Amino acid sequence: MSYVPTNICPICQNNNPPGQQVCSRCGAALTGSSGVPPTVQAYGGSSPQYGTPPPYAGGSSPEYNAVPPTMQAPTPSDVPYTPPPATSDPYNSGVGYNPYSGPGAPLPPTNYGANPYGASMPGYAPTPGSYGYAPPKKKTSPWLVVGLVILVVVLLLCGGGFWGFSKLLGVGSSDGQANLNPKGINFKYSGVNMTVTSLAQAKTFDDDSYIYESSTGSTRYVRVNLHEAYPESNGRRVYYFVSYTSGFKLMTADNKSIKPLQEKYYTSGSAGQSRENWLDFKVDKAVEDLSQLVLKVGNEGTGEMVMSIPLKDNPDLSKYNDKAITPNKAFSYAGMSWTLKNASQSYSFAGKQAQDGQVFVTISLVANNPTENSYYMSDFVLLIGPDNSKVDPDLYSDLSQFYVIEPHDTNVEGFAMYQIKASPTGQYGLYFLPGRNNAWPAQTLTLQF
Repeated sequence: MSYVPTNICPICQNNNPPGQQVCSRCGAALTGSSGVPPTVQAYGGSSPQYGTPPPYAGGSSPEYNAVPPTMQAPTPSDVPYTPPPATSDPYNSGVGYNPYSGPGAPLPPTNYGANPYGASMPGYAPTPGSYGYAPPKKKTSPWLVVGLVILVVVLLLCGGGFWGFSKLLGVGSSDGQANLNPKGINFKYSGVNMTVTSLAQAKTFDDDSYIYESSTGSTRYVRVNLHEAYPESNGRRVYYFVSYTSGFKLMTADNKSIKPLQEKYYTSGSAGQSRENWLDFKVDKAVEDLSQLVLKVGNEGTGEMVMSIPLKDNPDLSKYNDKAITPNKAFSYAGMSWTLKNASQSYSFAGKQAQDGQVFVTISLVANNPTENSYYMSDFVLLIGPDNSKVDPDLYSDLSQFYVIEPHDTNVEGFAMYQIKASPTGQYGLYFLPGRNNAWPAQTLTLQF
């Protein structure tokens, strides 16, 4: 029988080339490195002949079926483990030997570093080192770069900041729009010139004592900042009265009406004063677009005319604006020369807000007495409304200069103020009463705004 020399590893049973001292698979020391059949080594150089066994009554003879001891695979406990030398790598010259590197080397096992024969193998210690290959590097996707560029551009177009970011990602519902600085929101209420300077939205405002703690859940607070200017009294005693609690309401996009929670100043200012004020409103949920809010101004409970003020850039508030004319119309009345100098129509005047459906109309008159007579004039001019009703001057009027007009007096001036039903055409009439005992006839003038 022919024999092919073998060099079997006692640890992993790998057949190595003859003469190799270290297993190319697991790195264990090889004991059968001479290339001589193991049976020859066991029997001192001569191999017993294993021929055909003789007949056996009970079958094959057990002694002929036995495998010679040296032909049996050794167990891990029979062979002591000797670590491989540090420079015995047949494929790579370098530091340490790695059986899983080099041409044709097998892939490393998943449990590399563990005893392949379990915990019973004494003295087993794997050689530290790498597997001989590097993990693949991850490549950055070009689409990720494009996405980041688009994100930056959109944020810049949205004005940056939190609101732009929330609009892009769709997470703005958590806090809503934080700030808004609308332009051109000017109106007059109870004679006070007001301007909405900005709006803010937050979970809390530190300077509002009525907010005891930050809002939780969807609740938010909206602040409307106002600039207030109180006109001079022009020598008259003027009392401004602004009821912030009942005169202001915030209307949401879903038509909810909200009263102020608190104001910076809850009382009105005085004539000639300018100040910054704010009103805080508690909303059920964050407002995504503050420009959709509307400020209602006017006390409905007392019948005041209510104005709707959209909180957006340059809203159309022309219907609430004052209207003024300067007719400088000359006429004769009570034997004297008169001039209707100017007139105005407004919804607010001298600390008052007009009642619903009504307006304030003021006129300014100048008298010259070229005669030798003295004239005593008191509440002598009425205003005619669109329904032909006649209205007496309001108590705020100042006609006292006409009480006594001496002979040759010139430039005697005064004004009268009326609260009257609003004319849809802007036309009113002035009715000058006749003198006592018809000392002079009545006079009527047309007033057109």
